[in-house]
Amino acid sequence: MINRMIQFAHRHRLLLFFVSLSCMLSIGLAFFRFYVTDSLIFGFLLWNLFLAAIPMGFAALFCAFNKSSNKIAMACVLAMWLLFFPNAPYILTDLLHLYPRRGIPFWYDLVLIFTFAWNGVMLGYLSLLFIHNKIELFYGKVKAWLFSLASLSLGSFGIYLGRFDRWNSWDILQEPIPLIKGIASYVIHPGAHSLTWFITGIIAAFLIVGYAFIRQLSLLGFNFENIKYTNPDK
Repeated sequence: MINRMIQFAHRHRLLLFFVSLSCMLSIGLAFFRFYVTDSLIFGFLLWNLFLAAIPMGFAALFCAFNKSSNKIAMACVLAMWLLFFPNAPYILTDLLHLYPRRGIPFWYDLVLIFTFAWNGVMLGYLSLLFIHNKIELFYGKVKAWLFSLASLSLGSFGIYLGRFDRWNSWDILQEPIPLIKGIASYVIHPGAHSLTWFITGIIAAFLIVGYAFIRQLSLLGFNFENIKYTNPDK
């Protein structure tokens, strides 16, 4: 398993390098702000970026499985991935913290939060792309897309729970009963929570369209690698 994870990292080393470089840019911008303003007001962005990277780890672990692997273990890894997946695009909602502050130009905070949001979304999309490809290899395109659409929809609901109800991924272990009761209330009485589902639907639509775009780009890049060019003059 460890060898297959190492092979996975080696196979995608260039992509992982640029993702890491992009994350280091965000971290560098944050530490520069800490130094200039002597304030850790945006320190939560570092923690959120760390949480956003966790799904990539579970995606790499899932991609190390083969079709004959233990199905229960595969399901557990997918469940853990789905549990942490909302943390990646969740950073988009940190844009709510953007307003002019003393000691630093407004445009700097805009770039700072945007880079963290960008990296969060990309980490989420990349982890889903890897899992999508693996499920497609095992079970076909239809099931892979159904899984991706369901994950993005559930992830959008998770973003709502995190931003508005202030639940965290680990609350499923620390406070499972209140969390389950809260979710059940939304599901059993959807009419009483129309705003919740409206917001969740908007987030889901945005994430699904973005994922479809990113996936098409990834497939386009793959197809370009396999084009055989011919000389039209011959």
